[in-house]
Amino acid sequence: MSQADAASATVLAIEQQAKGVFNTVDDDPAQVREWLPYLAESAGLRGGPIRLPKWVAQLLAGEMVKIVTEGQAFSNAKAKRELGWELRYPSWRQGFTDEFAGPEASKHVGPVGDAWAIAREVKQVRRPKD
Repeated sequence: MSQADAASATVLAIEQQAKGVFNTVDDDPAQVREWLPYLAESAGLRGGPIRLPKWVAQLLAGEMVKIVTEGQAFSNAKAKRELGWELRYPSWRQGFTDEFAGPEASKHVGPVGDAWAIAREVKQVRRPKD
């Protein structure tokens, strides 16, 4: 989900003094194994992400590996219904494509901007020397 969508849901909740928990997710739930290769491709990284055995990943990231790999889908129906929330990017595919397209992509901040900055650095490192 895009930062703009997360921010708009947060602003609506604050403005309306909403009570309770709201899942701010897009309309297209997906596990990491599905969206991470798409993110890498959108960022222009060739070869995609490196796959590690689960036990190695757990050594590096601990319990987060379980949360990410065994995660469940969440519904944004309550946020849409009670806050009147509308997503700019109903699908993570649209968000990734838009976030990494054009000259504005390099100006993003936060996780997407971080991913973009990493992607640019990796591209420079991988660039063959003349």
